[in-house]
Amino acid sequence: MQKIKAELDTLLEFFQLKRQTSKSEVLQSWLQNEVSILDDDSEIILREIEPYIETEIDGWLEEELKMNLLSPILILSRLKETEKIGVFFERPISAEFEKGKISVVTDCMVSSVFGLTTPQTPYFFMQEFKKSKGDKQDPEGQMLAAMLAAQHLNNNGKTLYGSFVVGRDWFFAVLDGKNYSRSESLRLTQPKELRQVILTLRKLKQIILNDLMD
Repeated sequence: MQKIKAELDTLLEFFQLKRQTSKSEVLQSWLQNEVSILDDDSEIILREIEPYIETEIDGWLEEELKMNLLSPILILSRLKETEKIGVFFERPISAEFEKGKISVVTDCMVSSVFGLTTPQTPYFFMQEFKKSKGDKQDPEGQMLAAMLAAQHLNNNGKTLYGSFVVGRDWFFAVLDGKNYSRSESLRLTQPKELRQVILTLRKLKQIILNDLMD
């Protein structure tokens, strides 16, 4: 069976997706938060790492970006929920369609949990932590491929959520039926936008618990 390339334009064309603007209602609802600041404990951690972000982020390799910045962001996002929501790394996902197959290894997957350590129903993907868009493969295409595979496997008509990181730029995205929307970038070197990333991920947890879980 033909493997569908995990490239943005290929996926948009193959699945006949409608590319919406960042003003789509589903995406904007996710990005809008009632609070704009973090709690004191989170601020203490952020202030420890912020001095290094501006001066060092452009020189970090992929693994250094993960460990020095993305790992703290995920911890501060508090996505895990005992026996309900798990955060998984380097997990494969694949799905077969009538005219092709998607197969991708996800950098980060948030899903319901089967047993202790097995992902079950995926809700969110973060893809391709990398230094620049020219490296390896297209991070947005990788993320969208994982979302499309999950949409097919879940088969429940519910929205899929995602994000991808290109150096100091963080993007959020949603796949709602045939509608795909991506946000403008948030700069991780800007204190206000860094906090917005964390708050948006915290809101994702509430969306999962309230709207996505069966």
